Amino acid sequence: MRPQSVLLTAVVLAVWVGQARAVPPPATYCGRAEGNRVIICNELLNTRTCPQPEGMLRQNVATGRVMRLGQHCTDERVMPPNVTRDSSKGPCYLDECVPPGTYRYGLARPLECAGSASYYYVVVKVTSPLPPDCKRSGPAPAPVKRAPWKDSPYVCSRGCFGCVVAPREDPTLPLLLLGGGLAGLWLLRRRRRRKT
Repeated sequence: MRPQSVLLTAVVLAVWVGQARAVPPPATYCGRAEGNRVIICNELLNTRTCPQPEGMLRQNVATGRVMRLGQHCTDERVMPPNVTRDSSKGPCYLDECVPPGTYRYGLARPLECAGSASYYYVVVKVTSPLPPDCKRSGPAPAPVKRAPWKDSPYVCSRGCFGCVVAPREDPTLPLLLLGGGLAGLWLLRRRRRRKT
């Protein structure tokens, strides 16, 4: 391979990795079950926090039954997985006295397309048995006919290959570009020394 090709390849790879790291995070939800309490937060979009006029839905995955949560909000947060800082937006929805099962939680009016993708719902699993004397501190959920989602969890997705979700202002991008350029120059000099 020619030295010029090696340098060009190194720079292109550095730019590709840098751009992959520059993909903004998805618009989604964070959910956590604590006994029979479930906290659902919106991540990224601080304009769609609790309460919303259309409300938050809970769908039982096994039965398909859909309930609209009461407008019960909490200042508690849910830390997203693999994230070192709290990026959830509040207030968050609080669902109480939830029976054991696997549930989908999402807004009745889906999140707008934003970031690298937008999700209809987040899946939360409740494993604790429901105490017979469980009492809610807010309004009870009410049944609705259907949820806005079907099989796919995505409202929309950019579908980019090799994308790594990270903030746009990622400070490592200039370092990646510099590292790629230096690696290319090192390879070029090494090849010239071999010729001499």
